[in-house]
Amino acid sequence: MRSKCVVMFVFVLGGVRDGVGQSNNDERSDTVVNRSQKVEDGFMPLIDGKTLNGWQANENAESWSITDGFIVGQGKVSHLFYTGDRKPFKNFHLKYEARTSEGCNSGVYFHAQFESSTYPTKGFECQINNSYTSDRQFTSSLYNLIRVGEPAAKDNVWFLQEIIVNEKKVVLKVDGRVIVEYDEPSKPSKPLGEGTFALQVHGSGKRIEFRDLRVKRLKSSFSIRNAAED
Repeated sequence: MRSKCVVMFVFVLGGVRDGVGQSNNDERSDTVVNRSQKVEDGFMPLIDGKTLNGWQANENAESWSITDGFIVGQGKVSHLFYTGDRKPFKNFHLKYEARTSEGCNSGVYFHAQFESSTYPTKGFECQINNSYTSDRQFTSSLYNLIRVGEPAAKDNVWFLQEIIVNEKKVVLKVDGRVIVEYDEPSKPSKPLGEGTFALQVHGSGKRIEFRDLRVKRLKSSFSIRNAAED
């Protein structure tokens, strides 16, 4: 990850608690039974489990593939942008499961815009990093804004990550636990906006896998507190 943002004063609720919750990860086997088509309370699936239709890599497209119904990222630096919906996402609830190999450094961008090369300069990144110690912003850090100092998940185990954005607030969760809660300050150096999502291969040769990516658009009247507590 490249550092291009200025650190702002924010507060974190929930924090990273002692231990790493697996939240029944043992029940999340590698067997895929049309998982990407799961419908959940108005959520829309972002992958079909068979192809990368609706997604576009900005460079090194060979770093991305579909294996056993998962999106797999491994190889040279690349960002895979969601292009399946022309309407930008502003207020939303994004859910997905991720699995990292040891030393993997990845992330999911939101409010991004397609950029043909290099690291995205638009939007914000929810970090995925359980053991990459060269950059100690661990899983569910809001990259360069709120740094999580201890891993919230483990390598080689599927974990559920959630990104909830409504107006000026962002909540990041892992396996149902609130890790970060961010309130945009009155004069942010980088204001929240709208855009699409992007998945990252950082180029270290490590492997990142995603499955069950789904999203629900939220109305501005939606109570983000209720979603954070679900």
